[in-house]
This record gives sequence, structure tokens and C-alpha cells, in this order.
Amino acid sequence: MIGANPTFTFAVSVSLTLAMLSFGVVMLSILVAFIWRWREINDYYKHPLLERYPFKSLPFPSQAGVYLDIFLHLQLPWVRSGIIGNANLLLKHIDPKKVPFSLRWPIAGFWGGMLLGLTSQIVFFALLAINQMSGG
Repeated sequence: MIGANPTFTFAVSVSLTLAMLSFGVVMLSILVAFIWRWREINDYYKHPLLERYPFKSLPFPSQAGVYLDIFLHLQLPWVRSGIIGNANLLLKHIDPKKVPFSLRWPIAGFWGGMLLGLTSQIVFFALLAINQMSGG
């Protein structure tokens, strides 16, 4: 990395910074959404799966899946097909424009942080591969 292209160095540091920031946001969101305020969040959204099974009896991937449905419905409420359309169908009783911020940010932070972190890691490894191929 000594003598590396300044643009490459900047891009690598930005991607690593975004990955670390995403990690912090995801950890904070996990604390809030899965440990401290899960009851309040689930009482508000009323996901149909939670009518059959209590939230805490579900394994973590299923709990995250419930929150993924909510995230997709909040971000893309107009989509009617595929996984997003199914989430919108399950949560049609929720108007995304009227959801209080205190019940929106833990879910948006969890899944948004996951997506941002994944993207920044892909960019980081692509930069390393490009730098390696260019003989840097």
C-alpha cells in the first residue's frame, strides 16, 4: 500500500469506514429492535406470522425475516410482485407514511445497515482485486 494511488487509498478507506459505521448501526439497531423494544414494535406492526407464534419463540433468522417484511413494506410500498409484493400484502394494514420514527428507525437501521455494509464490503474487495490486477 506504500506508494499506492491516492484515489485507491481514499476509496479503500471510505469503504472500510462505511463498513464499520454499518456495523455500529446494525449493533445498535439489534439492541433496540430485538432486545429492548421488540414488544412495542411487534404490537404496532402486527405481522400475521406473530398471530400464530410469539416473536421470542421464533429463531433469530425468522425474527429477522419478520423485520425484513416490515423493512420492505416501509421502503417499497407500491411493489406488488415477488417477495416485496408478499411483504406488502402481509402488512397492507400499515400505512408507511404514518409510522412513527421511533418504530421505524430500528428496523430501517438494521436492514439498511446490513445492505450498506454488504455493499461497502463488495466495493472493498473489488478495489483490492482491481488493484492487484493492475499490478499495484
